[in-house]
Amino acid sequence: MKRDQIRDEVNTTLKALGFKAKQYRWMGCECHIVIAGEFTAMRFPAGMTHRALNRQLGRLEGWCEMFERLRGSREAVTPVTGMDANGAGAHP
Repeated sequence: MKRDQIRDEVNTTLKALGFKAKQYRWMGCECHIVIAGEFTAMRFPAGMTHRALNRQLGRLEGWCEMFERLRGSREAVTPVTGMDANGAGAHP
């Protein structure tokens, strides 16, 4: 694939995942993305196959899904009180 085709597909995927323009930046063939408050660099060199591009985009979607689940699980967790020896307890 050519460079412009790759960038268009990556940009479209990032927008579909909810990324804003200030959350990623292209530097040559690398796309630097802020995921869960940390920078992640992904390489998308010109000439890569469509299959390789889809694999990289799948990794990106997986990371986003994982962090979304982790964020949601932190908010949904309620502390357990009155634990007994078996680890059973009642929620407040």
